[in-house]
Amino acid sequence: MNRVRAMAEGDRVAELQYCDYLRMRRFRQSLVCRAEVELTAEWNPARAAGLHASTRVTEVAAEVFASKGDFRMATSHPVALAYLRRLIALGSSSEIVRAEDSDVASALYRAGAIELNWAEGAARRVGDGPVRADALVRFQAERGDSSVTTLWHEALAVDDEMRQLLKLLDGTRDCGALAHEVGCRVDAIRSILEDFSAHGLLTA
Repeated sequence: MNRVRAMAEGDRVAELQYCDYLRMRRFRQSLVCRAEVELTAEWNPARAAGLHASTRVTEVAAEVFASKGDFRMATSHPVALAYLRRLIALGSSSEIVRAEDSDVASALYRAGAIELNWAEGAARRVGDGPVRADALVRFQAERGDSSVTTLWHEALAVDDEMRQLLKLLDGTRDCGALAHEVGCRVDAIRSILEDFSAHGLLTA
């Protein structure tokens, strides 16, 4: 990074362009601000406080974390481990970044291990009450689509049995009612719903 900055000779746009070349970035996202907004070139960890943190990684081995795709990270730092494991336990839900967690949240975000958003995500975990799938998911299931669009903005392949269950998730049935309707055990239904939740199909 120091070499890139030296090549750019203080030109911030050139520096970012060189970074794009090195990382083979095909598409750059830009934020357009009003002229009176003061911009800072470096990330300020304190600004992570108040954002909603979530993660889609899992601990695939002791102190090793991975997610769908090619992301993989190992860490033995006790603070990072505790924070990541806490977010993993939330499943598809998120938590607000506290001021005391802003440094670790910022570092994990920059590493690609967590996501930071200004608003709470719509995805939910399976609770004891009625279960609801996202309206678009239910529409696609009713239409008989071979895949549905998750709340993570990804396509998830579904089969006939999954579609039939998704169509029932309109927020009027809990796990017991769903199990009765499809003719299976409650624990089996809950296991399927937890998988739906992990893929970002369930909402409030």
